[in-house]
Amino acid sequence: VIHRINKLAHNLRIVPKKRAFFQEHPLSHFNYRNSQLLKRIEADLPDFVLMVRGLRFSKETLSSIASRSTLVGWYVESENLANQVFEEVDFFDKYFFISPGSVELFRSHGFSNVELMRHSVDVQAYHPIAVEKRFDWCFVGNWSRTRQELIEAAIQISPGGAVYGPNWHKHNISNYKVMRTLRGKYIYGEDLARLYSATKVILNATAWGNQSGERRTGVNMRILEVPACRAALLTDVSEDLSEIVSPGIHVITYDSPREFRQKLALYISNDAEREKIAASGYDLVTRRHSYDDTAKRLLKWFHQN
Repeated sequence: VIHRINKLAHNLRIVPKKRAFFQEHPLSHFNYRNSQLLKRIEADLPDFVLMVRGLRFSKETLSSIASRSTLVGWYVESENLANQVFEEVDFFDKYFFISPGSVELFRSHGFSNVELMRHSVDVQAYHPIAVEKRFDWCFVGNWSRTRQELIEAAIQISPGGAVYGPNWHKHNISNYKVMRTLRGKYIYGEDLARLYSATKVILNATAWGNQSGERRTGVNMRILEVPACRAALLTDVSEDLSEIVSPGIHVITYDSPREFRQKLALYISNDAEREKIAASGYDLVTRRHSYDDTAKRLLKWFHQN
């Protein structure tokens, strides 16, 4: 009830999103989440708590956990938002970021407990499925002006594409060519793995980082999720990309609209080269970037400290 009231109040702009009704009530979303986590901690008495940052917790909760367990954080959001966690990092024994830019930012402010730990991929959720190629290309993600231009360019190469994501319909209600490619707002789990497996080239336009081209930092989850499905990814370049995968070997990259169109046309028509990259990306990702690999690294750190 409280969650519903606040959602309506935010949608109707009765209160700003930074505020909420019943904030002090024990059943408010934030307070309830904190109390339930502490109950679980008290019941299980874990030696090691990994908090994947997305949900917020109070300083009192973090302090309580840190007093009885080794507390480790992992920030998996864009570095553009990393300053949101400045006030909580000191509570953690170790705080990992997926972006080198975030690590540099926090070290420049005197934090010594920060370190880089890249994305991982769930190879049980993202895996190859033996299906025929239905689409020449696909894109999954929210609408933006940059992505709109990307999809319009892709349609010029081939109209046989698919787009999933919110806000595409309202921006293309009179754009018949784009509307023909829209398949739905959301796609998850096995359906998403099936889509990737059924597509020749999956497109990626990253919304992270403040720079452009190879100067841009940050990578999103598609860098690992698409290769894990043994599918070919065509992605924009970034400074961090080559530290995870090798452009031209594990994924396909572009650095301009012209290069995007050229490579999309090339790899749609060249089955052998496309499948070679898909196979190479699959081999790398499943060997080095699964959550099993991340868990082993975390446990090694825990036992050494």
